[in-house]
Amino acid sequence: DLIDCKSWVGEDLKITLRRNIPNEPDRAYATLTDEENIIHNSAGVDLNQKSRLTRLILFWDKKTIGKIDEIKDFNSIDIALDSDAESVNEYGETLEKKIFCRWLRQGYEVEETMARFIANFLARGLFRQRNAQPLVSFDVEVKDMDIKTGSYARVSTDELENVDGAPLSNEIFQIVKR
Repeated sequence: DLIDCKSWVGEDLKITLRRNIPNEPDRAYATLTDEENIIHNSAGVDLNQKSRLTRLILFWDKKTIGKIDEIKDFNSIDIALDSDAESVNEYGETLEKKIFCRWLRQGYEVEETMARFIANFLARGLFRQRNAQPLVSFDVEVKDMDIKTGSYARVSTDELENVDGAPLSNEIFQIVKR
């Protein structure tokens, strides 16, 4: 979380750690379509409600002999919250995630630089998880086995629809499980 990365164990059993850069300019995309790749009637979607957040809390500046998961053992706390999302009109509940950081400390960096880093980190994290990304699943042809976990793909299928009822067309997804 603190270095804004994703990690996974790939098909080659190697652990990969990759920075969250959703729109990297020179990224290659596999193309998955109903005609060429997706097996008929295999598509599904999980709205991923358990990943939704309205509040992100960072505990930092840990006391030297304190425990890593005890709130009382940290000297500083910063919170990003989306009050609109917590309102009755949106989710009507507080969905929070607590991050305990043992590396950030007072005096480690200029106070303004540290404050800016923490504010940006919390804002990015909350923005990405306010409305959780849906998990789209489908079966593909055997010839598509070279598409690996972590790869990006452009998906076009009439088995899934956008909110307006139009078929999913050329939408970008990252492969998170095979």
